[in-house]
Order: sequence, then C-alpha cells, then structure tokens
Amino acid sequence: MPINKFKHISHFLIYLPEILTCKSPFSNHSKTIPNRGSRDFPARPFLCITKQRTLISKVNNADGRASCSISCAPTPTSNNYFFFIHVRNYDAIGAAAGVLVVGAEENQSEALTKFKTALVNADPGLADWTPTKPPCLGNVSQWTGILCFSGYVWGLQLENMNLKGQIDVNSLISLRFLRTLSFMNNNFEGTMPDWRKIGALKSLYLSNNQFSGEIPDDAFKGMTSLKKVHLANNKFTGHIPSSLESPKLIELRLENNQFTGTIPAISSDNLKTLNVANNLLEGPIPEPLAKLDPNSFSGAHAT
Repeated sequence: MPINKFKHISHFLIYLPEILTCKSPFSNHSKTIPNRGSRDFPARPFLCITKQRTLISKVNNADGRASCSISCAPTPTSNNYFFFIHVRNYDAIGAAAGVLVVGAEENQSEALTKFKTALVNADPGLADWTPTKPPCLGNVSQWTGILCFSGYVWGLQLENMNLKGQIDVNSLISLRFLRTLSFMNNNFEGTMPDWRKIGALKSLYLSNNQFSGEIPDDAFKGMTSLKKVHLANNKFTGHIPSSLESPKLIELRLENNQFTGTIPAISSDNLKTLNVANNLLEGPIPEPLAKLDPNSFSGAHAT
C-alpha cells in the first residue's frame, strides 16, 4: 500500500476496517496530517482501538528513523485493544500503516487456512495457500483462486478443482471485503451453507455440484447486495426461496434442479437473466417475468 495514500488518519478507517478509531487526545484537529513537505508538524501520539490482536505490533521505530513507535495493551472490560502511534513526521504514518497492514494480511491468511482444512482434495490445487506469504499483494493474488483488491481478499474463485468436503462459511466471516464466491464445477454435496453470515456478497456461483435438499425460504434474507446467483445443475428440492428477490438482482440461474411449487414473482427491475428450466414447477409465469426468454421456463411445467 503506497505511503502517499495516508494523508489523513481517517484513511486508517478506509483501508484497515479492523481499526475502530484513531484520535489524538491533544488536538481537536488531530485527524488531519500536514502535507508531506510540511516542516512544522509537531510530534503527536494517536490513540487507536482495534478488535484484531493480529494488528498489535511490538515493532518500534517503524520507519527505521525513530520517527514512529507503536505500543499497545488490551482493555480490561472488552475484546478491544488499544495501541498508540507516536508520530514525529508525515512518513511515519505510512510506515505505521505498513506495519498494520501486515497484521491484516496475517488475519486473512489465518481465515483462509482454516477454510482450506475443511475441504477434501484441496491439494495440490491449493498447495500455495501457505502463511509464508500473504494471499494478496496489492491487487495481485499470491494464492490460487483468490481475487484481490488493495491488499484485501474480495473473492474466492475455486472452480473445476474436484473439491469436496465442507464449505466453512464461519471461517470467511472475518474477510470483510469478501464480495464474490464461486465453487462451480466441483463435487460439494449436502444442503446449501448459510450465506447470510456473509451478508455483503454480490455474487454467488454454486452451479454444477451435488448440492441437495430444500433451501430455506429466508436463506437470502437481508442480502440486499446480491446481483448474481447461480445454483444450476444441482439436486435442490422444495420451493424456490422468496428471499431471492434482491432489489439489485441481475442474474438468477436455477435450471436443472428439482424445485417444486410456483415461480415466485421476482420484481427486481434489474433482472436480465432468469432460468428455471427443467425443474418440477407449475402454475403460470408471473407477469413481471413474462418479458424474459421463454426458453428460460422450458421443461419447468410452467404455463
């Protein structure tokens, strides 16, 4: 992360969501850091609070020139941690931030490594998922199947890898920038995981697996950012969940399953692609969906 992006302490909140707040107790304007060329920037401590122990660093003189030091201690009544950054010049902000980013990367590595342990056939495909290097370096992925943005994991694209086992959603909760998941063309079985735990997802691709069973009607409740959901070519049964009516939904692929009942009247104005073909559905095609390709309903027993 380039040092020159840290012109304000508030940028900590943008790039490091694990940090809850940063503030200097000695100035009402402490969040503003002077321009890089400023020569009259006084030494000033900033108090920050984080919930992530991995962000705590024992490194002093973070920029190598004794201009920034970090110390910390847990609060006695909560899971929060205090840490202090003593800044003597502008460059120290970037140096301190660099130390903190390492902590964030360690947290991502830990979450993904835990996720991998629940998979079957993860190696050799995911052999490079190792804590010896962070999953993301800027926008560049260093781990197979990881999509990165500004040093953070924003997507998993684990397709065509013969994966089985459990999709451990709980281990992914700490990946706060996670927006897209694709496990297409694998061999996952059983019921669908609870994706509501990652409520900010925009895209979910589960097509061409062996998922089965009914999907709870509230399975996607509150996931208002969903744009694309692909569940085709599985063995899902029961009714199509009404909670799929996300206002931003663009694509919904449910073909080649065993869904029963009627087609829900999905009212998203943004919906461009819907496919429920080759299911066990019945009843009329809802009016809001009548404008879509008729082939999307073939073999669904809909009229």
